[in-house]
Formats: sequence, C-alpha cells, structure tokens
Amino acid sequence: MTNDIMKTCIILVSEAGYGTAKTIRAELGGEIFSMHGEPDTTHIDTIGGLLAELWTVAGTFVFVGAMGICVRSIAPLLVDKHSDPAVICVDCTGATVIPVLSGHLGGANKAAMDIASALGAVPAVTTLSDRLGLWALDTMPGKFGWTAVPAGMNTQIALFTARKPTALLLTVRDRGTEWMEQHLPGHVTVFSRAEDIDPDKFELLIVVGVRCPKDIPLPCLHYIPRCVHVGVGLARQAAPADRVVSEIFSALASAGIPGEAIAGISTIEEKRDEPVLSFLAGQGHPVRLFTADELKDIEVPNPSDTVMRHMGTASVSEAAALLA
Repeated sequence: MTNDIMKTCIILVSEAGYGTAKTIRAELGGEIFSMHGEPDTTHIDTIGGLLAELWTVAGTFVFVGAMGICVRSIAPLLVDKHSDPAVICVDCTGATVIPVLSGHLGGANKAAMDIASALGAVPAVTTLSDRLGLWALDTMPGKFGWTAVPAGMNTQIALFTARKPTALLLTVRDRGTEWMEQHLPGHVTVFSRAEDIDPDKFELLIVVGVRCPKDIPLPCLHYIPRCVHVGVGLARQAAPADRVVSEIFSALASAGIPGEAIAGISTIEEKRDEPVLSFLAGQGHPVRLFTADELKDIEVPNPSDTVMRHMGTASVSEAAALLA
C-alpha cells in the first residue's frame, strides 16, 4: 500500500469498472483495491476486511460498482458526520457519481464533482444547501478557521435551508465574512450592530464575531473567528505557569472574550524564556515576540514611565497587542 491510501481508497466492486477506477485514480491519486487481480491494483480478500482496516485511516473511499453494495458495506462502520470519512459511489461505466457519506465535512461533494469532471459524468449531489445554492453552514468553520457554537447545528441548518428570514450580524471582517457578503442568499439581511435587528422580522440569527448578543430571542449560530491578539507583560519567571494562564483567560472571559477567539499571544523579546509563554505555546497558541524598538513607537492609552526605565518602551502588553 502506498502513502496515498491515507487519502483515497478506490474499491473496484465489479471488473467492468476497471477503466473507470483508473481514471478516478488519475484524478484523485490513491490506490485501487480489487478482489479480481487486475494489473496495478492491490488485492483484497473482502471489501469488509479492507474497510475494517482503513475506515479510520483513509480520508475518502470511492466505490466503483453498485450503490447497494456500497451502502451495505459501510453501514456497520458509521458513527457520525464529524468522524466518518467521505464515501462516493460511481457506477462501473463512469456515467453517474454519487456522494454517499460526509458530503460537506468529509469533502465527498467536492470529490464527487472532481471525479465527475474527469469522467464527463453527472454528479448526483443531494445535500439540500448544494442543490439550492446556499451556504453549507457546517463547513464554514473548517473553511474559514472559525469555531461554531453550538457545534451541533441541525436546527439552524434546517431553518436556513428552508429559507427562513435570517439576520446575519457581522462584528468582525475577514475573508470569511467577505465571502458571505459576496454570496448572500436572498433571505439573509446583513447587520453590523445587534441593536438594529428586529427579532420579530427574523427566524434565525447568524453571528460572526467575538461576542454573541444574549438578548435577541432567536435560534442562533455563532461563528467565532480567531481575531483577538493578547498582549502580555509578565513578571520575571511568573509561576506557576498554569495558574497564570488560567488568570489570563479568566480575565478575557470576564470581558466576554472566549478562548476560541484568541489569534495569538504577544510580548517583548526579553520575555522569551518565561515559563508562561512555553505553556501557552504548548496549548497551541502562537506566541509572537517584539523588540523594544518595535514597541516604543506604538501609541497606547496607558504608557508607563516605570516600564520605560526597565524595558526601553513605555508599554509591553498594550503595545504588543496593538502591533500584532
């Protein structure tokens, strides 16, 4: 088996689909698995055995053969759309391509479109948002690096795809919000201030921003972008690191800033070896260091003569956050 199978497994159900399978491999890469001994394929004894071995490893399974065999083969392995791989079924002649499982989160819809393009086939995409040309709400976090609250959004998706009047509150701007405004469905109205939203006129609220308004009585889907830069000015060898970090995030929470919004931590170069920074980096928070020369010219609301005497800049935490 090649490393490509970590991405794509092409399962040749019927010998008649060999040519179709080779075309798919040329488009997606990966490896062809077959029980029939065709040239340049990997032999398997059973489809079930292959799936049991690779279900949690491979990203995409493409069945070349009957849909019934595909469905019965994968049924015992299904968990949920957040963990199941993409599954696609292509008829042996290469005329029809059907995304079967994980169309959005697993990427089966996109892979099916790519396969259909290579085969000159008809892609039978059935997910409602794709058929209606609407946003796929469950793919937005992965597409734009956001966190969704709640993670389970079936109610919100149902309202959205039913084209219920939707208020879109944008309190930050990034490539994701720009894309949303460029592809705005007709039933969505954009707002930049929560107080301008009349809840009697809408049935769904979608928010892209750090905070979600609590006083709008509508089902809500909150996307949290990583857009907050935290500047820190640390006492020398501040410890214990975990407690200091807990205090930092408690202060942020008190200000209504969730941890999911943190884009990075910034401070002065002299603090490079502080245990707190190592702890934060170990938790996956990017840490950025600036020199005193870079920080000293940043205008801040609370400059300090004491900090200037010791660090060569009138501000560390505020200046670092602003410069980041």
